[in-house]
Amino acid sequence: MANNSGNEEYEELARRHMDAEDFYFADIKEKRSDYMAEYQPPRRPTFSFAILQLTFLGAKTEVEITTTLEAESTLWLRRFPIPLMASAFDDKGNSIHLSGKEHGSVVGWIADDQPKLSWEISTLDRHVQEHPLPKDLRHIYEGVPYKTKDTRIAERVAWIKKQRVQVTATKTLLYIWLIVIPLIVAILEFNAPEWVAVLVLAYAFFKAWQEWRKLTGRSQPSKLEQEKAEIERRKEHYFYHCERNPEGFSRLLVENFDRESRERILQEVASLDAPKASLASSAEPPVKKRRKSLLLRIAEVFKRDSD
Repeated sequence: MANNSGNEEYEELARRHMDAEDFYFADIKEKRSDYMAEYQPPRRPTFSFAILQLTFLGAKTEVEITTTLEAESTLWLRRFPIPLMASAFDDKGNSIHLSGKEHGSVVGWIADDQPKLSWEISTLDRHVQEHPLPKDLRHIYEGVPYKTKDTRIAERVAWIKKQRVQVTATKTLLYIWLIVIPLIVAILEFNAPEWVAVLVLAYAFFKAWQEWRKLTGRSQPSKLEQEKAEIERRKEHYFYHCERNPEGFSRLLVENFDRESRERILQEVASLDAPKASLASSAEPPVKKRRKSLLLRIAEVFKRDSD
């Protein structure tokens, strides 16, 4: 009974983090000649529309980006007739803002069997409210891998159990190190024979002799000690200059983040198949990466419209 109660508790915790979607479809990534397209099916109740992200790997003019966004949106709408929002990003993962476009994203849906595009994001909100999606989208995303809600809850339950086991193990080690071991040492000291005291005294003299050799230069530090000292010296050196120039340190952080983002995106693109001239059927495993700028943009627009 206790085990069943524990499983119910885990499932309740898992359900709190699950959305209302019965079928969680995988993201689809495809490589073009000079950019990557990433299509994310709806994630209800968070989004009742698909999200299309184009990551450009080189410099592009605003006209080229606008044209590509509209062309890709049309192609994906014909492939999956689900309302979508498309946005552009550079090779560092930063959203590209287009002049003359209020939010820099194009939205679209199917009207009269034809793709309809708009640069007014608020029109997408009105459309999805007037034309809600069917509950089951498997007939639309046929061939796209998906997980059911029960599968996702089971995975979440397993993750929660694993985290609790790790936390319990860490607490147990801390209790042993901070409480049990000191008690054992105290008990041994109280009941220890004389020869143990002699060993402790000899060890103390040995450590004192080692320190004397270091202070008088008679003992050279080991290679590991030299490497550790060099690391500490460099840390102090870097910290000193960062304190003197915090603005320069901030610029360095941004440069490092941009370089890491660019390398990650290029590796992601390289792992995909060869560039596709057309949108052939392809699906990749779910990706847990989300670009905060796009999500904030969507949230701000919908919040303003509701106000």
